[in-house]
Amino acid sequence: ASGTKSDLIPHKAKPWRTDRRPTGLFVNERGIRKSTARAVWSFFDRPDFPWEQRFKRFPKTAHYNVWRCGPYVGDEQQAAFERDYPDIHAMVHEATANMNEHIAQFEPNSSFKMFKPESVNVHIHRPGWGLGAHYDDSHDEGMGIVLMITVCKPDAEDPRPREFLFTDPVGGYQYSVKTRNCNVVVFKDACYDFWRHESIRNKHQTGDVLSFTVRLKSVDG
Repeated sequence: ASGTKSDLIPHKAKPWRTDRRPTGLFVNERGIRKSTARAVWSFFDRPDFPWEQRFKRFPKTAHYNVWRCGPYVGDEQQAAFERDYPDIHAMVHEATANMNEHIAQFEPNSSFKMFKPESVNVHIHRPGWGLGAHYDDSHDEGMGIVLMITVCKPDAEDPRPREFLFTDPVGGYQYSVKTRNCNVVVFKDACYDFWRHESIRNKHQTGDVLSFTVRLKSVDG
């Protein structure tokens, strides 16, 4: 269910506390190579790219900001993924491999080892665009996993990156992640099950940003 102010516990003091990192949140600042990001940016960087409306129930106001590919389950479909979208396929597998190495430093037997990049949802965030606070689809506790990759315009410094915010409305906690170019984030476990997440709207954001949400087919919302 989507998070609203009704989630808040009145006796929990606000403003939000920011000293608790969600369990299951991992950030790899160098999750993919710049050359990988550059190749993927080129695929989307054309005026006629077929972006769709995420909220089609608001056809007059919803941004054209989403594109999807997949799911690709099993070796045969993964081969089709590589054939149809080679740069995206290369990126999500590179990000998965690098994140496995990163998480292994903290969780040698991490549940992320079973992750496969089967479904890819892409959002374009232009300055002033965002995505409101929400929970992803519910699953058995501990089963939800999201891999998120950020790609910005090649060779552009980004002093005002996109802010991705996690919120525990019951406990009164927030935790912010600045998503810069080539940044890869994983959230799972309590971070997936009990924390909301959102992309903060910022009209001062420097340039357009591509955000890739990669999931297993079984966790694809």
